[in-house]
Amino acid sequence: MNNERNKRLNIRMLEKQLCCHRQTIWRWYTSGKFPKPHYLGQNRLWFAAEVETWEQEQMLKIKSSADSFYSMSGSSPPNVKSNNGGEV
Repeated sequence: MNNERNKRLNIRMLEKQLCCHRQTIWRWYTSGKFPKPHYLGQNRLWFAAEVETWEQEQMLKIKSSADSFYSMSGSSPPNVKSNNGGEV
């Protein structure tokens, strides 16, 4: 098994990784939108692989909603220019 995927994250590590407050993480969890924690004694931990999967699902939802917005509006996404002047 890949040791990195079995890595466990505590709430402080999650706050740093997700750039949000622990109350936000807890709100996501209690509303069923975030992976369940695993307990080691009284320590609440999350597997990094489960959090990664959740993050990827969130990115897909954002992309999907943006795609559906542009298809419903009949327009196309704006062309994004890179710093060197070319399109991305």
